[in-house]
Amino acid sequence: MTVPVDVFTEIYGAAVDPCLWPVAIDRCVDHVGAASAALINIDTIGGKEPFDLSVISDHLRRNITEQEVHYWKTDLSQYELTGHKPWRDFTAQSVYRDLDLWPDAITLDQRPDYQFMQDRFEVRRKLWARLSDNKRYIDLFCTHFPIQIDTVPEIYMQRMSMLVPHVAKAVETGMIFDKLQKQYTAVLLALNHVGIGLCVAESDGTVVVSNHEATRIINSENGIALSTEQYLVCDSEDDTRFLNNCIENFTAPTRQFADAERIISLRSKGNNNNPIIVEVSPLQDQLKELNTRYNLALIQLVDAGCHRHCSVDAFALAYGLTKSESEVAKLILQGLHNNEIADTRNTSLDTAKTQIAKVMRKARVNSRVQLIRLILKTDPPTHIQA
Repeated sequence: MTVPVDVFTEIYGAAVDPCLWPVAIDRCVDHVGAASAALINIDTIGGKEPFDLSVISDHLRRNITEQEVHYWKTDLSQYELTGHKPWRDFTAQSVYRDLDLWPDAITLDQRPDYQFMQDRFEVRRKLWARLSDNKRYIDLFCTHFPIQIDTVPEIYMQRMSMLVPHVAKAVETGMIFDKLQKQYTAVLLALNHVGIGLCVAESDGTVVVSNHEATRIINSENGIALSTEQYLVCDSEDDTRFLNNCIENFTAPTRQFADAERIISLRSKGNNNNPIIVEVSPLQDQLKELNTRYNLALIQLVDAGCHRHCSVDAFALAYGLTKSESEVAKLILQGLHNNEIADTRNTSLDTAKTQIAKVMRKARVNSRVQLIRLILKTDPPTHIQA
């Protein structure tokens, strides 16, 4: 069972240009064999719209009025919002039937939101997937099936499972690009406003765009550098080959989409305790900003020892950190080690270790690298001035 490459092309194109999401979702609907679909975003710490219908498929768009969209978001959403806490316990990027969350089919079908979907769109059963394990944002990819289907067949679940990691990556990347487009009009040409290192590479590995943070990391030669031919090279030849292979897979004319991302953790020859995290994923320049005819790869560079400009406020609120734990998380983000955290906060080393362990446990991560990635994904920093 394979997914047509053009389906992935539409998905990753939508990451850069949100206007393309409806087309991407329609292609997902066709591939899965569903009647319709929706992307739903729940902001667990509030915001102007705690429940947002980010994208709906063509079947819904053609048959719904603005008043009904408002009714869905303000009135019917309460039924799905009551289920957002249980969603935290479901495995991210796994596909579930609606009856896995609400087992009583008779009661479920009588709920106002289900009645609305049956009466207006003739759909009933659903498949759900939570796109990430981020506690602040619960992004759900939901497909709907015709009213006559009582149980969604396994084959449809398998088809949706093949799409979910890529939809998840496009949504995650799109959070950054959406902020850039709203604030600066351009997307790829406004990368200097992002506090994460970002590079865009062509199919031959040539870096065509890199922002200030990426340039700083590359120039520091802390595990990764830029060759005179404008290729990224790592201290380890094995890491360089792996990185080039990732870029080639994501950018070749017959590119492979077995994975939505590849992650490398680099350490310099100087044995620096703070690695550089390199994350490679597909990218489509649908806005034609770079004037290139090649497929592109997005390369994120995260310096695990330097993120003084980032905020932990949203992360602390979403993960229920105490004031002390929030301060510890901020110091971890700044690259401080256990003894430095203890000295900065005027506590014992044992106290610092205990607080660090509590932060890790609440975030459900096992390393500082994972913690830093999670903080940056909870509230991507796009406020850095060029």
